[in-house]
Amino acid sequence: MGCPPLMNGYKPFGIPIKELGCVRLLFEEYEAIKLADYNMLTQEEAAKKMNVSRPTFTRIYEQARQTIAKAFVEGKAIIVDGGDVAFSELWYKCETCNEVFSSEDQLDNCSSCGSEHIHLVNDKQTGEPITEEKKICTCLSCNTRIEGKRKQKCQQAECPKCGMLMVRENSYQHAEYIRNVKSMGNK
Repeated sequence: MGCPPLMNGYKPFGIPIKELGCVRLLFEEYEAIKLADYNMLTQEEAAKKMNVSRPTFTRIYEQARQTIAKAFVEGKAIIVDGGDVAFSELWYKCETCNEVFSSEDQLDNCSSCGSEHIHLVNDKQTGEPITEEKKICTCLSCNTRIEGKRKQKCQQAECPKCGMLMVRENSYQHAEYIRNVKSMGNK
């Protein structure tokens, strides 16, 4: 991703957030919508920017559209977080003015409003987003869940029980697997 989103999500007007259900829009899904619909790139161009194949981009983009449609139709909040991305630069977010900005140097204040209430959005060494949740790797074969290692992708981890490669919980691959299992159960 070039930069993180300016917001953490959206919510419908008139309903307190504690009374709403939520859907998760993964960072890569947000990026797909931004590139295809906001920047008006072709799927081929967007796939190159995201460093994925065009069919993979299409799947990510379609999942993003379904997630947003579900939120609109069912009146749910959209939370933007998680997924399997790395930012190309070091990014900060100001909690006072919501400005998102990058810097090569360690900062103590917002470059826009001067507030001290800023936080680093991504890890300095890996470029991966910093989230409160721990990365959980899950095995689609035997449902084993383990905490992911810091500099290893879940797709590179072998399940300790059955030896199959794992996926990151709540990733696109995990969501697709769950959707396919549910659709097979309805037949």
